[in-house]
Amino acid sequence: MCTRFCIYILVVFIFSSCGNHDLNLQSLTAEIAIIECRAEKLKDHRFALADKMRFTQDTILQKSKDTIELRNQLVEMEKEKQLLLTQSLQLADTIKQKMEFLMTNYLTDKKRENEFNQFLKEEIKKNKGN
Repeated sequence: MCTRFCIYILVVFIFSSCGNHDLNLQSLTAEIAIIECRAEKLKDHRFALADKMRFTQDTILQKSKDTIELRNQLVEMEKEKQLLLTQSLQLADTIKQKMEFLMTNYLTDKKRENEFNQFLKEEIKKNKGN
């Protein structure tokens, strides 16, 4: 009787840990997707800012009037650029840490990697609209 009970407890534990395992994988994947989307928005913002900075620099070279105002704008844009760069690097580090954790603890075989990649694509697609 005791042996059956122990086996029952063991089976319940194994099945519950498998469900938890998948749930954790899905929640971690959803987190990564959100971070990926934020990183992509930051990248787009950085590129737009770089274009604006280049245009301002070209304008300074071509026109001598309003140079002081344009240079002040460039200083402000440079500050914004540094802030965006810092945020982008932080997001990249977060993604790297989460991926290393996933690779070590969850993505131990090709099947799980494929499931992860598929779920990540779906989550990113969902989050792009937000």
